[in-house]
Amino acid sequence: MKNGWSDKEIKCLFDLVEKNNEQNMPVMKSFEFYAKKSNKNKLTVRNFYYSFIKLLKNNENLAKKLDIDLSKHQIQKFEHFDDEQEKQLIEQIEKLVKSGCSVREACQRLSDGDIKRMIRLQNKYQNCKEKCKIIAFPEQKSKKNTQKLSDNEINSLFLGLVKLVREQAFGESEQKVKQYLEVSSQEKRKQIVNNQQKDLQIEFLKKQIKELKEQNENLNNKLKNYRINYVKSLKDNKSDNLIAK
Repeated sequence: MKNGWSDKEIKCLFDLVEKNNEQNMPVMKSFEFYAKKSNKNKLTVRNFYYSFIKLLKNNENLAKKLDIDLSKHQIQKFEHFDDEQEKQLIEQIEKLVKSGCSVREACQRLSDGDIKRMIRLQNKYQNCKEKCKIIAFPEQKSKKNTQKLSDNEINSLFLGLVKLVREQAFGESEQKVKQYLEVSSQEKRKQIVNNQQKDLQIEFLKKQIKELKEQNENLNNKLKNYRINYVKSLKDNKSDNLIAK
């Protein structure tokens, strides 16, 4: 058993991921399938899977023992969007929205059913749309009235500029906060994974110690039986000699 997982359960999970990867299914789907099959939480399955991959990379003998091909198992990195990817995302979502989908449905299609990624795409789309908001300025009047702006128009223009600057500053601050939270969340996940990996290593060492103790006990029993048989043989030889005399 490794952190509550038997060798059979581990092999079953890794075989399921390999099979679904060949069909280009999201790895989270594999965790969901196995969670239903084993009555485990899908996040528990995910955390164990990634922790065990790290353990196997440092223990090739264990990977060979379980018959797991590590080349078919990778730790997914957190998804980031550059400017071009943000632009493509908005275009893809708006195209689906025009065809009759809601934003949520569009994000769900693009995420292939991965709920976590769907929420991330939806949040990213909303953030991008907020950054693209434009405040309408007063329309230009005919040439006869464009020589001079009224005080009301000047005030309206000024207030519009102030509002635009505030929204832009707020959007940048909000984005920085979200980026900070994402990094913090990543660090927490890394710490959890590292702790789980240490637990797995401890369990593995405990198992080895237990096996060594059992081997030692067997050797001691064999030695004890050997001594008993040796003493018995000496007594039998002595009795035979006395009878012969």
